Amino acid sequence: MKKQLILRAFPDSSQDKAISRTLIGVAAFVGLLGIWATFAKVPEVSKTRGEVLPQGGDIHVIQSLSGGKILQVYVTEGDVVVKGQDIARLDQSVSEADIRKLDVKYNDILMQMERLRALEQERTPDFGAEGKSFPGIAKVQLELFESQSELKSAKLKEIDDEAVSKQAELDSAGKQLGFIDEQVQIIYREEQMLETAVDKGLIPKRQLLEKQEAVSALKKEREEVVGRQETLQKEMLTLQTQRRSMEQDLRTEYRTNRAELVEQLREVEEELAQAHSALGQNALQAPEDGIIKSLPNAKVGAVIQPGGVVAELVPSNQPLNVEVRVSPRDIGFIAVGQQVLIKIDAYDYSRFGAIQGEVERVSPATFKDERTGEPYFKAHIQPVSEYVGDEARDRRIKVGMTVEADITTGHKTILQYLLKPVYTTVDTALTER
Repeated sequence: MKKQLILRAFPDSSQDKAISRTLIGVAAFVGLLGIWATFAKVPEVSKTRGEVLPQGGDIHVIQSLSGGKILQVYVTEGDVVVKGQDIARLDQSVSEADIRKLDVKYNDILMQMERLRALEQERTPDFGAEGKSFPGIAKVQLELFESQSELKSAKLKEIDDEAVSKQAELDSAGKQLGFIDEQVQIIYREEQMLETAVDKGLIPKRQLLEKQEAVSALKKEREEVVGRQETLQKEMLTLQTQRRSMEQDLRTEYRTNRAELVEQLREVEEELAQAHSALGQNALQAPEDGIIKSLPNAKVGAVIQPGGVVAELVPSNQPLNVEVRVSPRDIGFIAVGQQVLIKIDAYDYSRFGAIQGEVERVSPATFKDERTGEPYFKAHIQPVSEYVGDEARDRRIKVGMTVEADITTGHKTILQYLLKPVYTTVDTALTER
C-alpha cells in the first residue's frame, strides 16, 4: 500500500521526459518565431483607387459652336465610341434667314467701302455684282455718295468763290496800280516842263508846286494799292492752303472709315463661315475613338448655349496611364519611382493577377472631391504593360477602367507590425482628458 502511494506521488520518469521535450520544443519554436519576426520584413503599402486614363490626361471636350436645343442623345457615360459616331443631335440653331442677314451685312460693308473709295478718287462708284444682287443697298449708298459729294463740292465752292472774289480784287488793284503809274509819268513830264517855264519866269511857281503835290498824292495812293495787293496775295495763299487741307482731311477720313470697315468685314466673314458650317450640321460627332467620360448637359430638351459642352471624350488611341487618389495621410511616404501593384477591377485579381507599375509623378497640391469636399493628391502611375497576365488572352486594359493600386512605400519587420498597437497605446496612455 505504501509502495503504491509512493509511485503515485512520483510519476514515471518517461512522462517527465516527454513533457520536458514538449516544453523545450515550444520554447524553441517561440524563439525561432521571435527571431524570424525580428528579421523577416514585409512591404508597407498605401492602398489607393483610381482609373485608367490616356497618358497626359487629355480629354476632348465636345462643344456646340452655335448652340441649340438637344433633340436626341445617342450615348451614355462609359460608352465606347469610334471616330465620327453621333453623340447627340440638336435643332437647327442657324437658319437660312440668319445667313441672309449676314450676307446683307457683308454686301452692305462692301458697297460702303466702294463708296468711300469713289469719294477719295473723285469718281462715280461701281457697285458691280453686289449692286445687282442688292439694288436697295446700292441705291442707298449711291444717294449717300451724292450727298457727300455735294457737301464736299459746297465746301470747296465756298472757298473757291472767296478765292475768285479775292482774285478779282487783286486784278482790280493791279489795274489801279498801272493807272497810277501812268499818271505819275505824265505828271513827271509836266513837272519838268513847268520847272523850265518857272526858271524863265514865264509862269508862277505856284503851278509847279501844285504838280509836285499831285505827284506826292499819287505816290501815297500807289503805296496803299501795293499794300492791298500784298494782303490779297496772302489771303489767296491762305485760301489755297485751306482748300488743300480740307481735301486732305476728307481723304484721311475716307481712308480711316474704310479701314474700320475692313475690320468689320473680317468679323462678318468669320460669322458667315461659322454660320455656313453650323447650317445643316446639327449632329455632334466623336472627333476620335474613345470613351464617353461625362455628359454634363446632354439631356433631351436641354438648351445648349453657343460653345456649351455636350460631352467629354477620353481618347483610347494613346498610351495608357493610371491616375489614383492619394490620401493626405499617405502623401508624405509617396515618391516618384516607387513600385506599384495595379489591380484592375474588371479582371479578378485572385484569378488573373495584377500589373506592375511605377509612380511617375505626384501632384504638388491637393484637389477636392466634388461631392464630399475631402482633399486628396493625384499620383500618376506608368504600367509596365497594357494587359493583365498573358497578352494572348486579350485581357487588355482600357481607358476608363477602375483600379486599386498598392504603392509600396517601404518595408517593416513582422515584430514592428505586431508591436505597433503596443507603441501606440504606450504613446497615448494617460494623456486623455
